[in-house]
Amino acid sequence: MKSKGQVRKFFPGANSAYGFYSFYDQLYGPAFEKVFIFKGGPGTGKSSLLHMIGEEMRSDGFDVEYHYCSAAPHCLDAIVIPAAGLAILDGTAPHVMDPRYPGAVEQIINLGAFWDEAYLVKHRDAIRKLVDEIGDLYRKAYVYLSAAKGYRDAVESYYGMSNHYYIAALENLTLELVEEIFGGKSINKAEARMRKLFASAITSQGTMHHLENLVNPFSLVFVLSGEDGRNKKIIMERVAQAALMRGFYVEAFHCALDPRHIDHLLIPELEVALVNSMEAHCPELGQLYRDVDTSRFAAKLPEEALREKNEFLRNYDLALQNAVTFLHKANQQHDELERYYIPAMRYDGIEKLGEEILEKIRRQVRY
Repeated sequence: MKSKGQVRKFFPGANSAYGFYSFYDQLYGPAFEKVFIFKGGPGTGKSSLLHMIGEEMRSDGFDVEYHYCSAAPHCLDAIVIPAAGLAILDGTAPHVMDPRYPGAVEQIINLGAFWDEAYLVKHRDAIRKLVDEIGDLYRKAYVYLSAAKGYRDAVESYYGMSNHYYIAALENLTLELVEEIFGGKSINKAEARMRKLFASAITSQGTMHHLENLVNPFSLVFVLSGEDGRNKKIIMERVAQAALMRGFYVEAFHCALDPRHIDHLLIPELEVALVNSMEAHCPELGQLYRDVDTSRFAAKLPEEALREKNEFLRNYDLALQNAVTFLHKANQQHDELERYYIPAMRYDGIEKLGEEILEKIRRQVRY
């Protein structure tokens, strides 16, 4: 009997200071042989289909990536099975996905074929109203997320402006980390590659993350602690560059609030992870880990500057809370929207379709 495959959990998109930010182009690569893209409205059964197929493939012994929705964090937006060269995605807004190689690789599955159009037309005005309200609530959430980023940037500016940023000592520490991680390792012959995703998300239920799931299988985890995010960014960037220069595959997990920056770094082949330890995403680590305290590179702030910085921190927390409030309201309205679609769906047909897709997958994948 085959052992059940393992699950890795991610967020492929984020509610960020710049609006919805997508890494859906990172879900699968050119080597994948089969990709299914689901199209359909809310409540059409996309997440349930993804979960069913994922669990069946796990029962067949495949490791499966579960990619969760940043709006409704317990719903799936995609499953990816690297060993089978297979991905199944929700290709509807806001993460619209179109085929790269239509028919040859990707197949579009229209779940709208299973709804009662006349029923939906009957409720057209209510549906339009809800869709417009949801869009407005997201816009308001993104205003607060943009403000939160501004407050956090203000916090970090105190260290640079106060000349408490000891770059030489930090660079020495980074060189030591690079030597510890890569010293004595052979140059990897494979083509270096960085895959970008999110380990955390700002959701309708607050900030959530899947760090324990991602790092607990690793043998060595460096936890970067300290308040000044600039120090951590420099370390992450230097180690990522060192890994790529040596030909390693790297998984870079970007900050959900500001996706321009890397929060966490995984080098699977070496079983090494670097984790940004913050209140929003601090994992419970049961394995060997090393605390890298970056606060030692920042001298104590003067009392007045400390008061100002703490006020910016309070405003950051408040802006983040307000953003989550609007995301929660948007999710509630989305639930209302689903109530119009659920009675319109022929779920028996969708269930049969799922079985057909699964049978097709099993015929094509190599066991």
